[in-house]
Amino acid sequence: MKIIIREWDLGKEINDKITAIGSLLVGSAVGTLAEMAIGTHGQKLVVDLLNAKKMKWADQDGWTEVTGWVWASATTITIPAGGLLKYSVGDKFKLTSNSVVLYGYIRTVADTLLTVVGDTLTNFDFSACAYSKESTPLGFPGVFSYTPTGISAANITLTGRFQVMGRRCFVDFKGVCSGAITYTTAPTLPIPASASLISSGDASMSPAGNAGYWDNGTAKVPYGLGVSVLPSGTTFTLCKTDGTVIAATVPITWENNDVMEAHFSYEI
Repeated sequence: MKIIIREWDLGKEINDKITAIGSLLVGSAVGTLAEMAIGTHGQKLVVDLLNAKKMKWADQDGWTEVTGWVWASATTITIPAGGLLKYSVGDKFKLTSNSVVLYGYIRTVADTLLTVVGDTLTNFDFSACAYSKESTPLGFPGVFSYTPTGISAANITLTGRFQVMGRRCFVDFKGVCSGAITYTTAPTLPIPASASLISSGDASMSPAGNAGYWDNGTAKVPYGLGVSVLPSGTTFTLCKTDGTVIAATVPITWENNDVMEAHFSYEI
């Protein structure tokens, strides 16, 4: 036997029980006042419960649908006024562009503009737009790839992955050498660091995580390096445990088959 409970049935049952309680008190001034109070609050309770029920079903996938999102660039979305009252840094988003579902994180919020990171936005009409403040909304990939730049103009291949949890960005980084490097600049972050990040202000003494390296692909030094991130930084620094920043010949002379890896997090 299949039982179906409609919203009206649920509301009527709750209201009848509340009215019955009030009726038991009828017969005195106090009882009449109690019945009136219970009846008034009972009606509000029924409405609140029904609204909560509807909200639960609407948001069961963790996403809140929105309208009015328009492509602005590969990393920005124009939104209706009031964005500062609705969105936060670290919120997740999804939208459909040219029949492809795109996902990512909100990295900065302005009143009518969102700056995002994750899948690259394409210049088509957006549909099925939504955002989420949940940790694991349905379908969200969680981890995104990015290609760091820096270190050397040649003889090294850099790969990276990142994930955002609240206002913290977690990064996995790897560099594989195919020959000698020059180490011209520090590798880039997927998202700029927050200006409020607690730091010593010294690139060799602002720890954010651990790093290691393989010498010639065989000799392993798993914790031979550290990672530093500075406030408002767009790059991260790799350094020895004594604070010496790595270079073309530090801590080893980087050459073919050498590998560096880093795992760290920082505030965005």
